[in-house]
Amino acid sequence: MNSFTKYAGAAVFALVLAVAAVPSGTRAASDCGFTRDLGLGASGEDVRCLQRYLNSSGYVIAQSGPGAPGGETSLYRAGTAAAVAKWQKANGVTPSGSFGPVSRAKYKILLIGGGTIPVPSSNPVTTTNSSVVTARQALLDALKKYELAQNDFDDAEDDNDDTGNADDFLADARVALIDAMMDFLNGNLSGAITNAHDADASAEDALDEIDSGSSSDDEDEGSAQDAIDDLDEAIKDAQDDIDNADDDGYDVDDANDLLDEARDALDDAENAYDDEDWNDALDAAEDGQNLVDDALDEIGSSNSSSSATKSDAKEAINDAEDDIDSAQDDIDNAEDDGQDVDDANDLLDEARDALDDAQNHYDDERWDKAVDKAEDAQDLVDDALDEI
Repeated sequence: MNSFTKYAGAAVFALVLAVAAVPSGTRAASDCGFTRDLGLGASGEDVRCLQRYLNSSGYVIAQSGPGAPGGETSLYRAGTAAAVAKWQKANGVTPSGSFGPVSRAKYKILLIGGGTIPVPSSNPVTTTNSSVVTARQALLDALKKYELAQNDFDDAEDDNDDTGNADDFLADARVALIDAMMDFLNGNLSGAITNAHDADASAEDALDEIDSGSSSDDEDEGSAQDAIDDLDEAIKDAQDDIDNADDDGYDVDDANDLLDEARDALDDAENAYDDEDWNDALDAAEDGQNLVDDALDEIGSSNSSSSATKSDAKEAINDAEDDIDSAQDDIDNAEDDGQDVDDANDLLDEARDALDDAQNHYDDERWDKAVDKAEDAQDLVDDALDEI
């Protein structure tokens, strides 16, 4: 970041503090000083501070017991996530239940900017000067967009992504934002609103530039990673089929040779991926998939040879889904009772991954594999329940 950017950023936030000094309603709670993102499983005094903030703002975590007003805890559990989601929805943030970068920025804006925070089911804030409220909100929205764009720009530069003209748009946003704040302090509310909207638009242009520079690379990288993961899974499944055929007395030498070639192709794909040669990685992964198919052909693998039926596979998947949903309810209840459920949740996540694999096998009409993976998911559910 150059010296102008640092100076301009300091000026922006100094003016925010000046705007905050203008009376406009109830001040926000004392600053929790969040330095990290928070979500399910997090613990610490920052979680306790977040709970106090939510409870005092009307987003009550619990009516009694752990997390209730006066009984805040250091544990980020389901009740905290639900309260955060309500706060996010009321403040224009995607209600994920996790207190991430956007939520932290919104919290800071509300804290610095003052004003009454909307509470679920409360009446709208009223004021005798709606223009002041409109101008203040426009400033806060523009500042949020500017902070988001600046953070994304810094991340893109760290990743050596093409940022296009994003730096120029950010400079325009800073100038417009400073002009808007000066207008606000000087009582020119219409000018403040206009300049705040200009700042918001310039920050949005910066975000578009950043996205356009990184989206194509990200898409190619993601496709390459998916292809490698699919090939790795296909090789493992094919090896199981070959081993079963070997146990049944079939000649599997040629199949094993082809599968070894598929592993070589997987190595090539991973090496290309490490070198960020996404197209080469995709080509090598495709070659590997073809070799896997040839290996299965050698042992006469076909869908008709499956001992499990389509209905068997579907029933196993449905049973696993029901077991996972039921286990999640039991884990949530245990968490509400104050139990440590981190290990149980981790095992349930593994069960969901196994269920995804089962569904993929089902889509490929590999009924035996679908049943096996669904049963693996149910075993993991049992392990998760044992943890509580």
